[in-house]
Amino acid sequence: MNYREPREGKTLRERWSDFWFEHVKLIVFIISMAVLVMLLGPFSVFRIAEWVEQAQTQHQMETEAVTMGYVQALADAAVPLEWDDFSRFYHEEHTSDADGGSVSWILPMAEDFEIRISGSDTATRPDFVYLYDMRTGGRMDLRVESVTVFLARHPR
Repeated sequence: MNYREPREGKTLRERWSDFWFEHVKLIVFIISMAVLVMLLGPFSVFRIAEWVEQAQTQHQMETEAVTMGYVQALADAAVPLEWDDFSRFYHEEHTSDADGGSVSWILPMAEDFEIRISGSDTATRPDFVYLYDMRTGGRMDLRVESVTVFLARHPR
C-alpha cells in the first residue's frame, strides 16, 4: 500500500493533520522529555531521585530524636560506640579549631536528658559519649557505665 496515495478520500495533508490532532499529547510529551534530557543531562532522573532521598533523610534527621530505649540498647550491646550510631538523629553540631580541632554533637532527648558526643573528627571513634541529666547535672559515660543504674540514681 502506498501511503502517498489518498485514502478514504483524504489527502496526505489531511491525514497528517488528523494524526497530529489525535496524538498531540504524546508528541508534546516526547518533545518535552527530549528538551528536559538535553537541559539536565541523561542522568537527571537519577540526580532528582538522589535529591529527594537526601531531602527525606534531612527531614528525618531534623525531626527524629534519640530515645532512651535506643540509648539503653546501645549501652547494653557492649560494642564500641561510633558517630554513625547517632548520625540519623537530630543533633546540634559544634566545631572548634582550638587544640587541633574537635567536633561535638548534642542530641536532645525527652525528660531533660541529652547525649553529648565529642572527638577529633567524625571519621574516628569519639573521645566520649555522655548521657546527661539536665535537671540534676549528672552524667554517665555510655561506653563504660550502666544506663539502668544511672536512671535509678536520677529518677523522674
